[in-house]
Amino acid sequence: MASSEESHEWGSALKPWTSWSDLDELGNVLVGIFHFMQPAIPFLLLPFVCPAFFMVMEYLSVLFLHVQRYRGLISKNFSYESAGASRKILAKYWYLWSQIWHGYEVHGMENIPDTGPALIIFYHGRAPIDYLYFLAHLTLQKERRCHTVADFAVFKIPGLGPLLSAFGAIPGPQSTCVQILESGHLLGISPGGVREAVLSDSNYTLVWCTRTGFAQVALTAGVPIIPMFTKNLQESCYLVSIFGLLFWFYKRTGIILPLFYGFFPVKLCTYIGKPIPHDPSLTASKLAAKTKQALESLINEHQTLPGSLLVALSERFRARPKRH
Repeated sequence: MASSEESHEWGSALKPWTSWSDLDELGNVLVGIFHFMQPAIPFLLLPFVCPAFFMVMEYLSVLFLHVQRYRGLISKNFSYESAGASRKILAKYWYLWSQIWHGYEVHGMENIPDTGPALIIFYHGRAPIDYLYFLAHLTLQKERRCHTVADFAVFKIPGLGPLLSAFGAIPGPQSTCVQILESGHLLGISPGGVREAVLSDSNYTLVWCTRTGFAQVALTAGVPIIPMFTKNLQESCYLVSIFGLLFWFYKRTGIILPLFYGFFPVKLCTYIGKPIPHDPSLTASKLAAKTKQALESLINEHQTLPGSLLVALSERFRARPKRH
């Protein structure tokens, strides 16, 4: 009998929560919250949509190259030599987008020689969109030939091969790098590479470990080294890493999963430092240390540390002083 009375009491207590009228009221509350949040939903989704948009832009570039090949304006293997005119069109395309989205600027372009070889050493952000912007500016302003050493993982991205070939990306090795420089061309290398993209943070720490191969290339070819850094690069996008699994996976396999969010319209400014002249008396390790110090000086001079997304966004939309 007591058990029946207890069941009746529990039923009476739960009745307000299970009645249709209360469920209907709860539904109205949820609908009201949804309508209130609806204007903000696109902004909440934007950080995840923008990376897809950038990928679409890259593949549109690839599609353009395929059309050019079909018209017989590029060789079948999309070689750098045959893609000159097409590369200039794509440079204008990426130059325009760099201005619209990031207000991109380059300072110190005069430090890039108009003729002759040089080795450009740059900081590798999470997504080095800044380097593509830089190549676009270099193509339009200097009309210089510049190859870039890219990680093997980049060449495994489906469909991007034509774009990499047209813009002169190579996987190495040192002998090829030396040959390019001895031919009088520019060459870009990020000693940190993908490892720096994954492990560096908003403090812009250089993750070079003991890599000195780039310095040996410069010494062998007898060329100057030009340091280059882009302000606010780390605040432009972020990597999704659930409980550190992304970093764990990279350390175990050497492969980075392109799980990005962001591509925020932050202000991006590339600063090109003074060339480090060729000095045959230096060893590769000493030249690497000297280059690292020069790049760290650019970071400390131009970057607010640690980087801040809000500061980077405010710099993008800050009103420029009027010119008199």
